[in-house]
Amino acid sequence: MWRKFLSEQRGFTLPEALVTLIIVVIVLVIGAQLLFSARAAAERQRYQVEARQRAREAVEYVHFMLRGATDMNGQNPNAPSPFALLTYARFGHAGNVQVSYDNLTAAQAAAGFGDEGTDIITFARAEDARFVPVSCWVGAGNSATLYFRFGDGCPNSNQNLTLFKNLTGAHPEGPLEMSEPFMVFDESGKATFVQITNYLDGPNSNNCTNPPPPGTCGGATPPAIQVIANHGLSQVVNPPGGFRDVNLPAWGALGVRFYSLRVWQGWLQQKRGVFNPARPHEGFVNIFPDVEDFQVAYFFRNGQVFNHQIGTSLIPAPGPLPWEAGFDPLAPTAPNVVAVRVTVTARSAQALPPTQEPAARFFRPAAENRPAAVARDRFYHFQAASMVLLRSRAPQA
Repeated sequence: MWRKFLSEQRGFTLPEALVTLIIVVIVLVIGAQLLFSARAAAERQRYQVEARQRAREAVEYVHFMLRGATDMNGQNPNAPSPFALLTYARFGHAGNVQVSYDNLTAAQAAAGFGDEGTDIITFARAEDARFVPVSCWVGAGNSATLYFRFGDGCPNSNQNLTLFKNLTGAHPEGPLEMSEPFMVFDESGKATFVQITNYLDGPNSNNCTNPPPPGTCGGATPPAIQVIANHGLSQVVNPPGGFRDVNLPAWGALGVRFYSLRVWQGWLQQKRGVFNPARPHEGFVNIFPDVEDFQVAYFFRNGQVFNHQIGTSLIPAPGPLPWEAGFDPLAPTAPNVVAVRVTVTARSAQALPPTQEPAARFFRPAAENRPAAVARDRFYHFQAASMVLLRSRAPQA
């Protein structure tokens, strides 16, 4: 009986075990190949989506910022001011300084302006814009007390002054508070920059009720906030040909902020303020990574387009200004820009490994008047563009 039980035991023979092992190995190899292929495809897909999302997010953000670009000067619709887009400005008593650029040169890139071949744009954007009457004006070139008829926070004088400071962008500069540069204009369309260098907290303690004392700027009816604009202390930023004097009645366009956009070391960067080539890195913060190109094309009311053809490099000339004699409303100058087209080229955060992309075959594509890259790489690239109409530049103007 015991022998019969033993004789009935069965097991795998060596050939059977070998066949089974071979089948298992084949299944594992095929599964691993499928897994690695799926992983490689997923990585490729991720890199492609990454580049696409970077470009779209960046161009949508730039569109959002430029959509609010305005000079807020509608007093003379046939003579738009140049404040919405700044291509040149004056710092202090120096001559015209370029503050927007087309296709930065190698020398400019080495000086820290931005990545070579990219553009820089400086513009004014309305955030909480409103017009505030100027009760007294002694000229933009004078260091004197100015009065603004502002009473949004009255009857609380402290709250009224705080609201005024918020609208003008008050920020500490040493022992005092200064405003960001803002525009003052009159009925003729003449305009200039003003920067408050002292908010006079003490004299403004009763700005809702007490009239200003008599003097050069005395006699203003409350509510009246008095400030000092001392050009010896301010940034003294002015557009080329900005008027020293505007006529009364005049208004301050408060709540309008100046911004600059550029690409630096693969980042789309933003500055709250006017780009200053003497201090190129001052005030810039990172917004979006993996941006390798930023291009701007300018559309004029006369139908011309600048910065859109390869082989040309031209940004809107600074003048003459609308209020100057002989101003041509059809000339391709900054005040006549009615729209801009922005193009952003982004790439994936990482390059495809050589195992997936043995031969580098990708490259940064051409955009506007910048040719495509010559050197090829393993990064996925994606390009997005958007047209932005300047809301203060109606075509009929």
